[in-house]
Amino acid sequence: MQQEYKRNTAYKYRVGQIITGKPVMEGDKLKHLDINGKQVVRINLIANVIDKYIQDGEKKFASITVDDGTGQVKIKTFGDDIEKLTPYNQGDTLLVIGLARSWNNELYLTPEIVKKKDTTYLLIRKAECEADL
Repeated sequence: MQQEYKRNTAYKYRVGQIITGKPVMEGDKLKHLDINGKQVVRINLIANVIDKYIQDGEKKFASITVDDGTGQVKIKTFGDDIEKLTPYNQGDTLLVIGLARSWNNELYLTPEIVKKKDTTYLLIRKAECEADL
């Protein structure tokens, strides 16, 4: 018998809302973030790249730090997934849909989708998130 899986909703948030969310752990693993009573696993984020690090050796790792004016969060990939982050540079505005993760008390996102956007999308997201308050 085939089991059905339901994909979690990617909620639209600003970085400040994400980093102030309450992590709910299951052992060492992040189960979800509690943001204003919502159980958030996937996040839809728009922010500017402020830092980038690529390690393309035996252990492949890529990290970009993004900022939307409310805070900063890292987007991290491992292995062959580093290709998701290599095209982007400091100053780019990105739409990132990814999973919330935690390691050593650091909250970060692992990206599923990353797309470059025009900077006006930051203003649109700000308006969307303020309308939800």
